[in-house]
Amino acid sequence: MANPSKKLKIEEDNSVSGYLHTISPVKVSKKNTRYFNATIQNGREEYHRVVVFTPEKRDQFEQAASANRPVTLRKVKRSISFADPDGFDILCTSSSNLEVSQPVGFSPRGPPDAGPVTVENVLGLGPGQHVSAVRLKILAGGAASTIVQLDDGPRELKEFRVCDRSGQTKLTLWEEKIVMVQDSKSYHITNLSTRKFGEKTTLTSSRLSTITEIEDVGEPDMLEPCVDLPKITGCMPRPTKRSLAGKKNLAAAAVEECTKEV
Repeated sequence: MANPSKKLKIEEDNSVSGYLHTISPVKVSKKNTRYFNATIQNGREEYHRVVVFTPEKRDQFEQAASANRPVTLRKVKRSISFADPDGFDILCTSSSNLEVSQPVGFSPRGPPDAGPVTVENVLGLGPGQHVSAVRLKILAGGAASTIVQLDDGPRELKEFRVCDRSGQTKLTLWEEKIVMVQDSKSYHITNLSTRKFGEKTTLTSSRLSTITEIEDVGEPDMLEPCVDLPKITGCMPRPTKRSLAGKKNLAAAAVEECTKEV
């Protein structure tokens, strides 16, 4: 049972301000209610689960999370959290509003110790979101390695098809991390970020990423077909300015949009 001070806070305060993180895909409850989840950071190290029962507002939440701008959720309800008995969940109904907030006095920071997220969760994220950890299987049929020109010089990258039981996406690995994975094996990978190409959310490694082989994480019931691409073997020559200007493949175009590895 909630203590009196906590109960009073839930009843009287119907707004909360902070940064939104980890917007989930739309889900359907056992009672056939459509909803999605998010996390709001309303302090330097304070986080609460948000349950939104208006799926049509998901794009608004995703844009706010991607922009890393503080927001205020108004006319919300607070519910005792079953996951955290000392905390509370925030419920957003049809009467709740999301508004741009004044500066909140702290910087955005993803929830700590969030644990691995599923591919389904990744697909529901916007671009530029930090993903603390995932457990992925490398599928055969990824793109060939390529060299791209960034501000700090030429860099090698490779795009992999990856999955778990919840879904499928793509993962871009850079430089020395490319040789740390093999087809048909599964890995626990940390410190990634999301990119959005068309309607698809993908993952890219960072300099802080770690890769550890784990037991097989499985595959979804249906896999997307792969496009066979020629594999590049041996050492890759350093590109000249002329070759870089005259030859742009899909991976290079994607990197131009990313600008740089996070």
